[in-house]
Amino acid sequence: MNTERMIKKAAASRSTGYETLKDGVNKYRFVGKPGEEEPYREIWRHFLPREYRSDNFTGAPLCLGDAKICPGCQLVDKLRVAGQNEAADKARAAHRYIFTVFSRENPYNEAGELVIKFLEAPPTVFQGLAKVLQEWGEDCTDVEKGYDIIITRSASGPMTKYEVSAATARDKGSMSLVYTPLTAEEIAVLTDNCPELDDELTPPDVASFAAAVGLTVESNIKPGPAATNTPAATNTPAATEATAPSGGSAPEEVDETDCPVYGQDFDDTVTACRSCNVAEECKAATDVRKAARRPR
Repeated sequence: MNTERMIKKAAASRSTGYETLKDGVNKYRFVGKPGEEEPYREIWRHFLPREYRSDNFTGAPLCLGDAKICPGCQLVDKLRVAGQNEAADKARAAHRYIFTVFSRENPYNEAGELVIKFLEAPPTVFQGLAKVLQEWGEDCTDVEKGYDIIITRSASGPMTKYEVSAATARDKGSMSLVYTPLTAEEIAVLTDNCPELDDELTPPDVASFAAAVGLTVESNIKPGPAATNTPAATNTPAATEATAPSGGSAPEEVDETDCPVYGQDFDDTVTACRSCNVAEECKAATDVRKAARRPR
């Protein structure tokens, strides 16, 4: 058996610690590690075209935040020069958020143990969660007074859409939150075995990334500090955090109906954006995102 190849393939495969949003209703109890004020991380991720995927490297590497060193950004520019704008748009770094959650539908790992999982979601989910927090004025991650969050995914239209709401019940003619205090078992898992979000922020190896997309880099180039703003010199958004999953990759497959920049990075200089049949809606959502404050 080629053990080296097996190990490399396992490292590039989907992590069982990540939740995938399915069509229809998804229910989660968002949680935060004790003492952590922002139990989420903001990232940018390249979803590589299928022809650039291999067994030895993840199909969803994290953007390094600088086109001078990020093979993903360089691939996008290469595709644009070749006139492959549709492929370039799909390969652009997509804006994502990673949360820690208890899955209400799939709470256990393969060994049958209750675990906290990572949920990676687009900005529309992040914005929806912020609206829920603003509407109810209650922290959904609170140990005692937290509540379940319902994310409804719909791919029936031209774009995949997400609706975020709190678990509620009708009480005396009005709607009220349904609190779900963490159980003793859940508290124990949160206290002793909560996965580290920062472990998901390790940048991919530049040489391996470049080799996967058919580019070359100098052996002495190393990722620099994570970029906090989109560099003006590239067509690809920069990583807010220069990150990559540790010990396994985030979900690699992207629904073909998903636009990776919908509602968060409308660009009227991009042909695909201008010609999209929901361009005005996407632009409005992007404007709202840019003006919105982060939930606390």
